[in-house]
Amino acid sequence: MFFSCNNCKKVWCGSCMGQVTTLGPNKAFKLGKKGQINCPDCNQVVIMTKLPEYLPFIQNKNGVDASIASEISDNKPFCKFCGESIPNNAVFCRICGAKQE
Repeated sequence: MFFSCNNCKKVWCGSCMGQVTTLGPNKAFKLGKKGQINCPDCNQVVIMTKLPEYLPFIQNKNGVDASIASEISDNKPFCKFCGESIPNNAVFCRICGAKQE
């Protein structure tokens, strides 16, 4: 499951939201099902979704562009969804679980 904020246009995987809220992924998931998880930036309720591909917005990313980041780290692969570094030939991201194509 993923958490998305329509106001900030940001998306978090369950594990990341558990770390941000310091509740852990299981507790964040349970509270998210009840609509009790708020965005850490704007404090509005975040919506849970199974597939972040069908969001009504395009996610904003702050910081270094992914193409620049890959040049800096000697072409080390990054997750196409969350931007975390992943092992070569990874099928799924170990952080957010997104399938790498």
